Amino acid sequence: MNAIAFGCSSQTWCTVRARHETRIRVRTCASGNARVGEGSNDRKAAQDLSFRIRASRLDTPSKEILRRRRLRDGGHRNELLMLNRILVELDFLDVRCNGGDVASRQSMFTLPRDDFRSEHVRQVLGLGDGELLRAGCVDGSLFDAQVQWNANGSMSLIPIVLDAAGRPQKNWNHRDLLTPCTPTRVPLRPLRIDVMLAVPRPKVLLRILNHLAVMGVGNIVLCNAYKVEKSYLNSKSVRDAELLRAELLAGVCQSAVDSRLPKVHFAPRLRAFLEDDLPSISTPGQLRVVAHPPDERTSASFSSLSKLIIHGSDLSASVPPERVLLAIGPEGGWMPREISMMCSEQHGFVPVAIGERVLRTEQACLSLVAITQELLQCVHG
Repeated sequence: MNAIAFGCSSQTWCTVRARHETRIRVRTCASGNARVGEGSNDRKAAQDLSFRIRASRLDTPSKEILRRRRLRDGGHRNELLMLNRILVELDFLDVRCNGGDVASRQSMFTLPRDDFRSEHVRQVLGLGDGELLRAGCVDGSLFDAQVQWNANGSMSLIPIVLDAAGRPQKNWNHRDLLTPCTPTRVPLRPLRIDVMLAVPRPKVLLRILNHLAVMGVGNIVLCNAYKVEKSYLNSKSVRDAELLRAELLAGVCQSAVDSRLPKVHFAPRLRAFLEDDLPSISTPGQLRVVAHPPDERTSASFSSLSKLIIHGSDLSASVPPERVLLAIGPEGGWMPREISMMCSEQHGFVPVAIGERVLRTEQACLSLVAITQELLQCVHG
């Protein structure tokens, strides 16, 4: 380590530790430049120092900045997220009356000062009182909202709810926010993709959940498999429901076109889930596919994902599926017996592959969802 700089004001002396543990006195000028003073006891070490110190701006963030960058209760992120829409839960809905007058009551969402959405509006957007932003209610309607900053640093969002004719409503009820729709009251597109994912490494899992929320997935099943490390199933990323919800909420806020969070299901036993719980999240006309990299022996038995979506699992009927369930295995892939179990007549999965390359879980997951989404968009519009 060449030097460690301690905070100092202009025209003051500070001590830095240079190479070979030599202490050197440095004086900062008003311009922020630093020069070695007469107190140096090692001139050669002083000549080796070639650095500039900003007296008021150090590279190391202060404790206050780090505190403000805690985006959620878990605090596992240290950077600000770039959000495209501020989604809030109904739990933050607050009704205020001016001077106790019930007729002048106003409904608004109030977020704490250290909430990651308040941090985004304050530090990234830089909006002041009365300015508008894109907002919405989680699992509800999308709308524009007016920003209002409170004395304690919290942020209030005053929704601008439109009626069917596109005119702002003065007296709206919170029930008007429960229906998933656009600001002009047009229903949101149905979510047609579900993902059954063998649990990957915890850090990878959080990234995948964020991406899947951005891409618009309806259900996410975190399942076990033979090649899944048993420690992954007991990790905080899998067991902590609040942490999972925080990642999904951040992803939906980044997408800006939807308010619905994916529903997460946990399946510690694959066979039990396929037999007991899979029918509960299935819908009529659903296509079930299991992704696995093909080899020379099994490549002939794999189907084309594009043909399955355009024509359906029954190619002779040519009926496109209404919904698709993608089963994506662990880093090492599914075991042959797991593929045989899912592709049995009872469960009805179809094996597919996207090219001859062996992809990692994160790459395969995003690629399959993107391809499926594009094909379903072409089929259903």
